[in-house]
Amino acid sequence: MLRIHFVTPKGFAHVQNADRVVLPGYQGELAILPGHAPLVCLLGYDMCRLVLGDQPVTRVAIRGGVAWIQRNQVAVVTESLIKADEVDAPAVHQRLLELDAAHHPDQAHLAAARTEARWLIAQLHTVDAEMPSLRQMAG
Repeated sequence: MLRIHFVTPKGFAHVQNADRVVLPGYQGELAILPGHAPLVCLLGYDMCRLVLGDQPVTRVAIRGGVAWIQRNQVAVVTESLIKADEVDAPAVHQRLLELDAAHHPDQAHLAAARTEARWLIAQLHTVDAEMPSLRQMAG
């Protein structure tokens, strides 16, 4: 059994047991099972999936970060997170449309809009797991 700890700048945001966790590694997905070797890795903006027995998969969108794995403990340190059942999909879709239609006067504004869009897409990915992730869309 794994013990998963999600930590944000505000403190512990979510703690859960799992038989398996799939993390959005910076270079691709990373599946962690009990007994995994110690590891520290960078995480991208996307969905974490936590599996415990026959229970529904818990989906959590994270805003990048770092994962630390040791002795069946997984710590996910991220800027922010949101669970799938907390995502307001219509509002997220609306914000994506606004970002797409907005004028970005310089590279800094454009970069900020892209970062926000990555976060919004990660949230939508938790609601609709069949939706392609950013990594899959980039091909």
